[in-house]
Amino acid sequence: MKLPFIKSYCIDTNILITLKAYYPKKESAFKAIWDEIERLISDGNMLTINIVEDEIKKYEGKDDFLKRWIKAHRKHFIVPIDSEIWEAGQKIIDEHPELIDQKKMSSNEPEADPFLIALAFVKDCTIVTQESKEKPNKIPMIAGYYQIRCINLFEFFREQGLAFVKRA
Repeated sequence: MKLPFIKSYCIDTNILITLKAYYPKKESAFKAIWDEIERLISDGNMLTINIVEDEIKKYEGKDDFLKRWIKAHRKHFIVPIDSEIWEAGQKIIDEHPELIDQKKMSSNEPEADPFLIALAFVKDCTIVTQESKEKPNKIPMIAGYYQIRCINLFEFFREQGLAFVKRA
């Protein structure tokens, strides 16, 4: 059960890819990061949309760690796009067409960004993304238009009290 004073997060594809690349779960030094993320997921306070899952499936290639990891946490992590999220996502697309990747659009690939913002809006979440906060066609700038908070991975680590500490 999500309590109203608990922060909830929506995770962008680039966060999962960054975590896998630079903070691998198999390394004991990063165990606390993955434990915290998995705790947030099981508590219902870390979510993403099914299009992010699809992007991971395409990105991963032969290394299927993230595919397996998402599958293991899918029940509490992946939110299908329902009518409320769909409508909010369509409104975002209509109001901010610059958010849409033209390459994806021309190949009929689904675009995660407007629906990730819509999920954050509908579920009152903070978006965690590595996208630039300065570029007008990126998640943080568009989310800000809807008063949705965006943070990067390091800001997420700080909020969760995660630190890389040397043992004495």
